Amino acid sequence: MLIVYIAGFATAIYLTVPAEQNGQPGESCSIQAKFKTNEFAQSYSNSLHKCVDFIKDQSRRAGAFIKEKVNEHRDNS
Repeated sequence: MLIVYIAGFATAIYLTVPAEQNGQPGESCSIQAKFKTNEFAQSYSNSLHKCVDFIKDQSRRAGAFIKEKVNEHRDNS
């Protein structure tokens, strides 16, 4: 998960850098880059929240499973 987070963060930084035309920043490219950056940021945020929600759900399930197995083991002992 950490690798995916770092890759996403690096991608976000890469996309926030203004686009250049002929070696000089172009105004229209900069506006386009900002618009795409905002779209990317929103998309990235939504995806990250989905990932966190999935991880929380899976950790709850794993915790319940582990508790169940520990209780079974204690009952059998």
